[in-house]
Amino acid sequence: MKHRLALTQGVVWMMPKEHNNKVKFEKASQCKNGTVSRVCFSTPMGDLEMKFCPSGIHTLHRLSKDDSDFSPDIWTKVSVKQAEGSSEVHSHVLSCLDWLKAFFGQPSSRSLAEKPSLCFGNRASGFYPLVWETLAREVPFGTTISYGKLAILCGSPGGSRAVGTAMRENPILLMVPCHRVIKSDGQIGHFSGGKSVKQWLLSHEQNK
Repeated sequence: MKHRLALTQGVVWMMPKEHNNKVKFEKASQCKNGTVSRVCFSTPMGDLEMKFCPSGIHTLHRLSKDDSDFSPDIWTKVSVKQAEGSSEVHSHVLSCLDWLKAFFGQPSSRSLAEKPSLCFGNRASGFYPLVWETLAREVPFGTTISYGKLAILCGSPGGSRAVGTAMRENPILLMVPCHRVIKSDGQIGHFSGGKSVKQWLLSHEQNK
């Protein structure tokens, strides 16, 4: 069931009624594509923050900056914890919610979840977006790829270091699956969110 939330200045959001007592709205920022809004999700790997505009998702990352307090809980249900923004972009929240439920849920539901639209904003051109888009398209759930092989897929043989930098700068966790990029010798390599988070994500995908 949907529930209308009437806000100030005529802004109306449509959110699941089950989240009605958790949703709080604040002032959002702007980008060339329109308002940049923010939402937080509760997930088995901790709280995730997403920022998005009318064109798509800008960022998705853990609120914790490192893995010092990482304590995954597979029984945590994916849900909206906090949101802000305007009515015209609420569909990105719902599509991301569905996608995250599929990612952490059963394999049978994963194929039914359409990946939300992504928007790299001012970084929409250049090598990094090419790497991010190639990775998201070519390396599916449960698989891995080396930095070198990803560089080859991007048309840059020998560009493994540049690929590594692109992974470090990746703004959209999970949907641009930088955790699936490992070293050629099989070691998991670095991860901006911490190695224990990367190892858990790889294990989660292998076990599904």
